[in-house]
Order: sequence, then C-alpha cells, then structure tokens
Amino acid sequence: MCRVLSVEYSIPYLVKRHVSLRRAEVPVESASTLREALTLMRLGEFDVAVLGHGIPESERNRIAEGLLEMKPSIRIIMMYAGSINNADRADAVLSLEGEQHLVATIKSLAARIKASRSVDVLKKAAGF
Repeated sequence: MCRVLSVEYSIPYLVKRHVSLRRAEVPVESASTLREALTLMRLGEFDVAVLGHGIPESERNRIAEGLLEMKPSIRIIMMYAGSINNADRADAVLSLEGEQHLVATIKSLAARIKASRSVDVLKKAAGF
C-alpha cells in the first residue's frame, strides 16, 4: 500500500480521517498546517496526499503545487464540502459525504502509481 499524507486544517476531521485510514491499514501521516505538511514531505516518502475540505479554497492549489514541487509524482486527492473550485491540481476529488470512498480512491491511485512505475522500468530497460 502506498504512503499517504493527510492535510486538514479542521482538527476533528484530521483526527477522524487519520483514524479511519489507520483502521483500513493505510500508512498515513497527518498535518494540520501547510508548514507541517511540507516538513513531513521533506522527512518522508509519500505517494498520495489528501487535502481536506477544511483547507480554504484559495489555498488548495497552492498546497498541491508545493507538494508537487517537492515530489512531482505525488497524487493529490482533494476533499470538498460545497464547492470544488480551485481543485485544478487534483487527481481525484471527493465530497465530504463521499469520504467512505477515500480508501478505494487511494487504492485506485496506488494501482496507477504502480502501473506507471512498471512502465518506467520497461522504458528504462528498452533504452527510452
């Protein structure tokens, strides 16, 4: 399973999401601020980032861009409650009501990551 970075400004939702992902045996680290998220990115190896609905719309893409700058291959899931504006950098978007699909979405993105890595290995072996 891929490693997940969960970023959420709403502490109750951060804790709820963290516990839910751990119960589903998803390796997860959580951050409640942009600074924490960037620090964790520097210290760890993450494949997927979940940006929670408590992050203001105006900051969603800025956070995603910061994470992508540090690791261009990271996949971004954005959660929303009411508006999906400023989700341009998302690989997947889930409503707060659709959070029960988060683990399945992470697994789907993990499969795409694995397939992409396999293609990269084949290309390298073929000299591309």
